[in-house]
Amino acid sequence: MSGKSTLKMLAALFVIAPAPMFLSMFFKTTSRSFHNSEKVEIDIQRSGESLALVLKDACTGYNINDADIFTNKEFKPPVLAEQMDFEACTLTDRDPGEEVNEDRAFRIKALTRIFNGMVLLLPKFRRTIELQAASILQTGICSLPGEDGTIQYELDYQPKATHFPTLATAWTDPLADKMGDVLAQAKTNRKDGKKRSDVLLFGSNAWNLWVNDEKVQKILDNRRYEMGSFKPESRGEDATFMGYIWLEGYQFEMWTYDAYYEDPANNNELTDYLKPNSVVVMSSKARLEATFGAVGRFIPSDSRAVSFVPRVVRSGASRIGLFLNAWFSPNGETFSAGFKGRPLLIPTEIDSFSCMTVA
Repeated sequence: MSGKSTLKMLAALFVIAPAPMFLSMFFKTTSRSFHNSEKVEIDIQRSGESLALVLKDACTGYNINDADIFTNKEFKPPVLAEQMDFEACTLTDRDPGEEVNEDRAFRIKALTRIFNGMVLLLPKFRRTIELQAASILQTGICSLPGEDGTIQYELDYQPKATHFPTLATAWTDPLADKMGDVLAQAKTNRKDGKKRSDVLLFGSNAWNLWVNDEKVQKILDNRRYEMGSFKPESRGEDATFMGYIWLEGYQFEMWTYDAYYEDPANNNELTDYLKPNSVVVMSSKARLEATFGAVGRFIPSDSRAVSFVPRVVRSGASRIGLFLNAWFSPNGETFSAGFKGRPLLIPTEIDSFSCMTVA
């Protein structure tokens, strides 16, 4: 029975948390990034910076070199799986944004609800991949939490301790040499990783300490010759390009990153991907890889169910590779769908980057 009042439904508001992938952007995909194996492995052959040594005379022969020495490393990716169920009996309920008197066809409403549900699941995988990147770049270890917040997956890439120092003189100390600290890590990366560093990633507190340093300001404010510039520019969600700076023979891009995830180990409190006191010194040309493993299945998804959803979510450019399964309950009243995947980021050239804890 209709009353005398009229009612106009305004457009629904959907507040969707972002799932930026700025840090994982440094990990590239190739034609070999997608695989069906339990583990991934890589052969690594290193060469130093040795000289061709002088012989006593032309009759001495040759200095012998060996090109057969290499190391082999293998890694087992973590398994991620997220599922959502849809009850047919609830499809008569109003969805966000629907008019009160709207009467939509059952299949159209089911497709809309399932699509919207899958859209909510995808960002969860992106955030876990971003957490992998954050963990690796700041510690050299890939650490991922389980449902109860404890670490359920840990892969130690065994970085050199010199690449992840806690500074003896914190940047809060007036005697701290911030530019000297950055240069020292850049040179460590160059010696160990054979790559010239050209990127600085600042945590929020580290950036404030850096940009307010008198010596840094003097370089950025120099008017006689271009040693650097401070020109903030938003480039994508939560990542800000702050300009560049020359330190001796190194030109660095400067970035800040204001992105968070819900930490299950701390009552889902919002936690920075890039810790406030971290400064990552790295090369944009280093080989860092993103890999995506397939998930085994004896039979394909229910052919009736797959008409509601895509079967594979795979994109090298977006650094994502997931498999979607869909099925009906035996009584046909519940539709279930879930993404499953085995993403793993690998710092192939792990000696090419460092992270300082500055305060």
